[in-house]
Amino acid sequence: MSKGKIHYAWWILVACCAMQLAGQGIIGNCAGIFYSHVAEELGVGRGTVSLYATIMNVAVCVALPFAGKYLPKCNVRKVLPMCMGLICINAALLSVYHNVYMWYIAGAIQGLLGAFIFLVPAPLILNNWFHKKSGFAIGLAMAFSGFGGIVFNPIISAALASWGWRTAYLVYAGLAAVVSLPFLIFVIRYKPEDLGMKPYGYDPNEAAGRDAAPELSKGGVLAADALKSPVFYILLVIIGLIAFSTTYYQHFSGFATSIGFTTVAAGTLVSAVSFGNMGLKFLYGILADLMGVRNSTILMCVIGGIGFVMLVMCQSSMPAMYVAAVCFGSTLALCAVGAPLLTKGIFGEKEYGSIFSYMSICTYLVGAVGMSGIGFIYDAAGSYTPAFLIGGACIAVCLVLTFVAFAAKKSLKWQE
Repeated sequence: MSKGKIHYAWWILVACCAMQLAGQGIIGNCAGIFYSHVAEELGVGRGTVSLYATIMNVAVCVALPFAGKYLPKCNVRKVLPMCMGLICINAALLSVYHNVYMWYIAGAIQGLLGAFIFLVPAPLILNNWFHKKSGFAIGLAMAFSGFGGIVFNPIISAALASWGWRTAYLVYAGLAAVVSLPFLIFVIRYKPEDLGMKPYGYDPNEAAGRDAAPELSKGGVLAADALKSPVFYILLVIIGLIAFSTTYYQHFSGFATSIGFTTVAAGTLVSAVSFGNMGLKFLYGILADLMGVRNSTILMCVIGGIGFVMLVMCQSSMPAMYVAAVCFGSTLALCAVGAPLLTKGIFGEKEYGSIFSYMSICTYLVGAVGMSGIGFIYDAAGSYTPAFLIGGACIAVCLVLTFVAFAAKKSLKWQE
């Protein structure tokens, strides 16, 4: 790149932000708006309709290993726009269905296609394009998934109130297409070498430094070797516990009303989690570049732990609950930003896509179980306090295991 010219890596970052905004932010985070309205018209329970999301998550888990192996080998300029386009068409078709089983089929399709859009591609592509500031780039892109829920939930809700849920589904699908497809068609590239370039921040004189810190090189651990190592399973436990912790988010509204919050105040508390989610994802990425993945992860665990402690001890104070909700957002940051950064920091980039796909499967599976598990704990105890104590313990274990994982990675067989 000539002096003063914007590196193309920044355009790739914009494209990945758009992909996260449309995929997770709109298609994922706004899906729940429709459940009660669809259930009412079809004459079924909300839980029956929401099985759509469960089926979608299971389908994502099935497809993730293929996505992790296939994306580094395919032409992402064709595959990503095709998958995103089909996701939007599938979402639009929900406007014409009259049988709940069609939602289940649509959920399976969304999951199979979403494996190529939702979690794996953005960190994979950004790691290729950013030799420096990769943490910042991943953190910013993942923050847009939360941003999408905040911005587009009111828009889609307004469309639903004005025109009904069938037309609102068209708006829902159309917004996702308009936000993402231009960038995926015209901007996205898998790696800088596709354009005869080097990654942002690349300096050939830093070879000695990369030898000292191998996670900065393009080398890494083969997926086959990673699967045989204890470190892989330690990281799997870390990410699983983090994924479990994030599912408390779905219970925040119910928790707030259970301790006496009004419906409006409960909604504000959920919004505080969303803002914490966005801000801490962004901060996490910046800190990962400044102080390393291990230290920034430990700090995020500490913030999350503080959030859980406050949720147990400060329930009589509304201002404290808002602070706790923002701190709790670090668990969402750990899941979305920490999982790819930890995978790269420990196993390198050589077969990052394949290894990270297994971590992503863990995220979806544990998340699906955790959501109902927390509900059962509340039913048994009549309070969310025991569940929050478990959540705090999970974060504490993650903090300890992060030290263990980075100490144990020295035993891994690194290949350039």
